[in-house]
Amino acid sequence: EMPAPSLWAAMGRAALSMGAVSDAASFFREEEKERGGPAPRSLTNAGVVALMEGRPEDAISLFRQSSSLIGAGSPSGPPSSLPAGALQLDPVGSNNVAVASLYARDLEGALMTLETAVFSHIQGASSQQPVCSFQTQNMATIYEFTRNRNERLSHLKQHLQASFPEDVEAVRHCGGAT
Repeated sequence: EMPAPSLWAAMGRAALSMGAVSDAASFFREEEKERGGPAPRSLTNAGVVALMEGRPEDAISLFRQSSSLIGAGSPSGPPSSLPAGALQLDPVGSNNVAVASLYARDLEGALMTLETAVFSHIQGASSQQPVCSFQTQNMATIYEFTRNRNERLSHLKQHLQASFPEDVEAVRHCGGAT
């Protein structure tokens, strides 16, 4: 007898926690077969695998697909006061997309995703979805990164110069700055 889809998913998550990404992907494919096709959870699991395999752009797409299956995506688009191109996602979906955006080195995309989630709720665009504290905390952290980026890069460069004075080339390219 085949395990239930939720057992395949649990085995996949356990495999991920042990770093066995290919095994996890196999378990998640079995889960999807048992479910009879893509479901929000299987797309989210595939997104996590994509992140673990270093494919954050694929993960973003999979997390958005998952959110659209949940039905939380806004077909009419975001409220007019939100940034152009913003897509309203469910709380977990928005956090997943933001994390994947960070992996893709898209700080602005991550911030826009979280701002859309938080501000659309405040404006009443998705009153059935609560603002999650993790969204506001993550948004505040990204604000902190963007506000102090140059200062942090400067401190990092000073530390690297003191620690590795012979590797001038690496220090010069730190953070893309010269």
